[in-house]
Amino acid sequence: MSLSLSPELETLIREKVAERGYRDANELVADAISLLDERSGGLSEDVQRALDAGEADIRDGRFTELKTAEEVEAFFKAL
Repeated sequence: MSLSLSPELETLIREKVAERGYRDANELVADAISLLDERSGGLSEDVQRALDAGEADIRDGRFTELKTAEEVEAFFKAL
């Protein structure tokens, strides 16, 4: 899965990862989805399918691990 984020949203995500002690943006997004799920009473079928596909990609090794801010920035610039 790939996402297009505005520069402002990328900055906000980086700030929240640092401020809240998340390991990375993936952990922050997973937490945000969980909170959304709690608030809305359930995930839509589309969101659940996307999460299932993402979990399968991770399980099957189809992902890119980004360890530094520079790697994250380069990744998003290349999209």
